Amino acid sequence: MKSDTTANVKNGTLRAPLKRRGMAQDVADRIRDAILAGEIPPGERINEVEMAASLSVSRGPVRDAIVLLRQEGLLQGDWHRGSRVTVFTHKDLEEIYSLRYSIELLAVQRLIAHRTGKDLDLLQVRAEDIERAAALGDRGDMLQSDIAFHDAIYACAGHERLEQVWLGLRSQIALLLLNRQQGHDDYGARIGPEHWEMFRVIRDQDGAKAEELVREHIETAFERIKADLDSKERLQGAG
Repeated sequence: MKSDTTANVKNGTLRAPLKRRGMAQDVADRIRDAILAGEIPPGERINEVEMAASLSVSRGPVRDAIVLLRQEGLLQGDWHRGSRVTVFTHKDLEEIYSLRYSIELLAVQRLIAHRTGKDLDLLQVRAEDIERAAALGDRGDMLQSDIAFHDAIYACAGHERLEQVWLGLRSQIALLLLNRQQGHDDYGARIGPEHWEMFRVIRDQDGAKAEELVREHIETAFERIKADLDSKERLQGAG
């Protein structure tokens, strides 16, 4: 008796040519990097023809890359009007940060309960990277090292589905943090001490203090970005 898989192949379901995804992913990486470097600001449209010419590729990989970046939440729009870099609303901000609080608290709690010496070594390296970037005043490196520290928390928490939820939010949070950097000069002064304190409570397995720090960390970022949105809306209204 033939298997269902064999029947599907025979019927052509699995016989269609496979798309090469490597080029699309490379293009998505380049566009993402440009967005998170502040080179393509929120609200700016992505022109497929111009982007393809700039990257010396055909429009196909650019179109596929746009699909990937829409899924990450970095681009928004529709096929009739095109895609643009995401402009977050207050509703977006509330949803992202309320979800982030829930998943980050769970990740930190799990990491505290099961952390190993190897986990602590990784978090220490990530905290050192943040400190080094802040000392140099390199905003791009600060953003990357900030996200990398949280990547490490989720990777070490031992919960694959939780990590997948984080990865689904990761690019949107990075874009929000980029906006926070641009709106507040104290980001560089705060980022190092905040993450070193998180490292210490994880190392010392201080669950109560960890919950307090996660709440404070998330709420501070939320309130500052919300204030920026309010300010921009007032300026637009005045204009």
